[in-house]
Amino acid sequence: MIKTASSSLSRDSSLDSLRGMAVVLMIMANLTPTLSETPPLFLRFLGTLAAPFFTLLSGYMMGLNQSKRGRTSLKKTSKRVSMLFFWGAMIDFFAYDVVPFFPFDVLYLIGVGSFLLFFLQQKSHFFITALILVILLLSSFLQFTLPYSPIPAEYSPITLLSEFQLTQAIQSIFYDGWFPLFPWLAMPLIGYLLGREGPFSKKTSLMGFILGGILWFFSPLKSVPREGYTELFYPFSFGAILFMVSFFQLSLRFLQTKQFHLPFFSLFGKYCLSVYVLHLFIISTFKEIYPNKLELTEYFILYALLTFALFSFILLRRKIVHGTNQLRRFRFLFGE
Repeated sequence: MIKTASSSLSRDSSLDSLRGMAVVLMIMANLTPTLSETPPLFLRFLGTLAAPFFTLLSGYMMGLNQSKRGRTSLKKTSKRVSMLFFWGAMIDFFAYDVVPFFPFDVLYLIGVGSFLLFFLQQKSHFFITALILVILLLSSFLQFTLPYSPIPAEYSPITLLSEFQLTQAIQSIFYDGWFPLFPWLAMPLIGYLLGREGPFSKKTSLMGFILGGILWFFSPLKSVPREGYTELFYPFSFGAILFMVSFFQLSLRFLQTKQFHLPFFSLFGKYCLSVYVLHLFIISTFKEIYPNKLELTEYFILYALLTFALFSFILLRRKIVHGTNQLRRFRFLFGE
């Protein structure tokens, strides 16, 4: 689940800040297709952090909620999943002009993960850990035995009937789409355990960070840029997963220990679903209006302008929606 505003739990500013940082990095990552050349490695790495942190946080919040409030109801879970699938479909159909679900973007992944976690609420951490290991082992088997498509299966509504291939569509959802279930489904499950059972020690996290980085760097699975998107998790190897989980824990521990108050990122975190949806529509419209590729300096200017515009939108939306009774009823569409 992507939390956006008031929650059943008292808000943890460190969680909002971390989620906000992930949002700001995701904006940067989703702008890279406008570049005229592959961005520098440090930009690719920063953009790579966004989706893993998002998916971990989706499970982490569910686990944390259960540890403090007990089981989440089926009605609440269904409402959350429906909202995520609704916005995923709207983005696919209107922003990307493709048939919903087959690109299998991150909102679908979080929705599936949230629904699965509802049924795992009463399971022991041993059972969930075993399920995570099965997902990771099966994912590694698929990654080393099946070809990895550089372009995920996507179908235009106009040409769906003539182009649709069932095998290709299934492969996209389970193995080589944008965020396939194997291995990405392990991320919300891992986050859930961290939220419910508590994080690993700092020493364990550091060891995982170092070992994961080594395995990721020397992995025979090399990163494949896809349609201008240059994150380093295409495909998402075991070493990358270990690195991201450990880095997530270290980052969250740092923010909680230092008790930083970062209002800019915190606001992005509170309204992250609104920002996520809006920034994809803005970027899609921009690419249609201005199809020319950008130089790196132009890219940074556009990134700064878009981030400022989205922050202004947050402030305006916060004032209007929370101050108008007639509009409050629609807050559930954004997970509020």
